[in-house]
Amino acid sequence: MLFVSLIVVFLIFPVLVIIPVSFNEISDLRFPPVGLSLRWYRAFIGDDVWLAAFATSLKVAIGTVFVSASLGTTAALAMFNSRSRIIGMARMYLLSPLVTPVIVLAIGIFMVFSQWRIAGTMIGLVLAHSVLAIPMVIVTVTTSLHTIPPNLATAASGLGANPLRTFFRVTLPLLKSGVFAGAVFAFITSWDEAVISLFLSSPEQRTLPVVIWSGLRTGLDPTIAAVGSILILTTAIGLILAYVFRPGRDNKNSQV
Repeated sequence: MLFVSLIVVFLIFPVLVIIPVSFNEISDLRFPPVGLSLRWYRAFIGDDVWLAAFATSLKVAIGTVFVSASLGTTAALAMFNSRSRIIGMARMYLLSPLVTPVIVLAIGIFMVFSQWRIAGTMIGLVLAHSVLAIPMVIVTVTTSLHTIPPNLATAASGLGANPLRTFFRVTLPLLKSGVFAGAVFAFITSWDEAVISLFLSSPEQRTLPVVIWSGLRTGLDPTIAAVGSILILTTAIGLILAYVFRPGRDNKNSQV
């Protein structure tokens, strides 16, 4: 247990160290912090550039959630219920963004979106982030589908429910934990994404990771530590929610 704890500390310490650094009183990224102050959080709130980037990140993440949750859930249901021989290849194709280097995806998406004239736009960022987020939704929804008793849909059909009614009254309520967990992972994926955003951002549409990267190139402003802490806290809350509403949890509770 001690060995596992040391590994956990080794993995998360470089990430968590940014939080105390964000409370420095001095204009320097120094650890341990010198004094305690909220001046860099106030600087973030009072800076129009940071606030605009925060609003853009939030809009893109919410848009990514809607797109990826809808398409990912539909794809997971289609593959789960299909008996086609090519379904394995389709699953590999849809999940390929999980193992493809992000820089390769970024270059390809940038080339295609430039031809479509949506590079540097809000819809371009949402669609690009959805490419990374849809596989997350597929995995979580598919996991939930494996926990649903297969005879429930058959019983609903036998009682006179059409397929659409069966989906909304039987299948979807049982999938809600998987869909919610997938939506949370989609939000986190978009919220923290930097590489694709660097390729597709414009001066009018810049996310928080893009502005952080730009700030690191021009100078070490401690405001970056405050913004990084906000990103870390948001991600941590999302992971906690994804664990609480993990796929199959509701179904197990209902069986008990």
